[in-house]
Formats: sequence, structure tokens, C-alpha cells
Amino acid sequence: METFKATVAAFHSLVGQGKFMEALDKYYDENMSTSDNDGPAIHGLEAMRKATSGFISNTTSMKLELENSMIIDGYSVAQWHYRFTNSKIGTVDYHQVSIAHWKDGKIIKEQHLHKL
Repeated sequence: METFKATVAAFHSLVGQGKFMEALDKYYDENMSTSDNDGPAIHGLEAMRKATSGFISNTTSMKLELENSMIIDGYSVAQWHYRFTNSKIGTVDYHQVSIAHWKDGKIIKEQHLHKL
């Protein structure tokens, strides 16, 4: 069984490779919730799969870099540098902080903070 630190590292590796759907399937709880900044939350893994699939289908030239990360008592915090082109919002280059609450090796709640 993976330690929490190894689980988070494996999750970050998938995200860094742009393997979002694989990360969802392996590391997210069915009843998870996620939100960006002060936006409305997405509830449930199936809704998250749909939102992620829509994002991926509209995105090209994606480059992600994990700049910093840490884990604290069932939480992971990651600082990412995202660069991509999206047909709906154009070319973006921003830094994002992602905070994830984990339980039993799965993300149950997360929040992404960024400025486009």
C-alpha cells in the first residue's frame, strides 16, 4: 500500500503529464467536490469527469509544471504553472494553488485558486 506521500506524488505526476482522466479515476472519491476560486462547486465524480472532458476537448498546447507541493494531515497543497490554449478562453499562462482534502487515498474535496 502506498504511503500518503507516495499517493500524492503519483497523483501529481499524472496531473503533470496532463492525464487528468486517469487521475480522476484513480484518486477521486465518487462523492468528491471541487471548486475554482469563488465559483460554484462541482459535486460528484461523474460531473467532474464531464467538466474535465469538456475542458480537455477544447484545450491544446498544454504544459503543466508542479512548482511546489506539501502535505499536512490528510491535505495536499500544490502550486502549479499552467500554460495552454483553450478555444473558449484563449491562450493562458497562470499560476494556481490547489488544496486537496484526502480520505482513504482519495480526494474528497479540493479548491483551486488562480488568477487568469
